[in-house]
Amino acid sequence: MLRIRNEGNGEGQLRSATLLGVAFQMTDLPILFTYSDGAATGREEEGSVITLSSTAVGQRARGEFLIENTGTVAVSLASIAVVSVSQGFLLEGLPSFPFSLEPGRSLGFRIIFAPNNVALTTATLILNTSTIGLAGTGLRPVPLAPYRSRTAPCGRRSKTAQPDSG
Repeated sequence: MLRIRNEGNGEGQLRSATLLGVAFQMTDLPILFTYSDGAATGREEEGSVITLSSTAVGQRARGEFLIENTGTVAVSLASIAVVSVSQGFLLEGLPSFPFSLEPGRSLGFRIIFAPNNVALTTATLILNTSTIGLAGTGLRPVPLAPYRSRTAPCGRRSKTAQPDSG
C-alpha cells in the first residue's frame, strides 16, 4: 500500500512515481493496457508478454493495443516505441508526441508482427517507462504453386533452327 500524507493546507497531485527494489510492485495505477487480436482480448500489465499470432515470413499479423486513462488527471505520454534486436515488430497509428491522455479517454494503435525469419522473435514495447514484452513466431513462407512454362524450353539453338530473316 502506498500512503502519501498532505501536511499542508492545499491540494496536491502525484504526477509520477518510481519504485526501486526487487520485491516491490505498484498496483491500481490509473492506466489500463488492453491488447486484442480478433481471437482474444486481455488486459496487460507492466512486465507481461503479448504473444502475437504465429505468422509466415512475408505475411503480417495485426493486433490492437489500447491505453486507457481511468484516473482523474491527464497522463502525459512522451514516447511509445518498440526495441528489438531483430526487426519484426512495427507500430501503426501513433499520435505525435508528447501526447496528453485526458481522464476517461483512451489511445489506440496497432502492433504489427512481420517476421523476417523462421524463429521466435521477441521485442519490448516501451510506453514512457513502462515495458511490455512482445513475442511472435515466424513460420516458413507459403510455398509457391508449381509453375510450368508454355513456351519452348530455353537453351542454345543451332543456326539452322533459327527462322530465316531475309
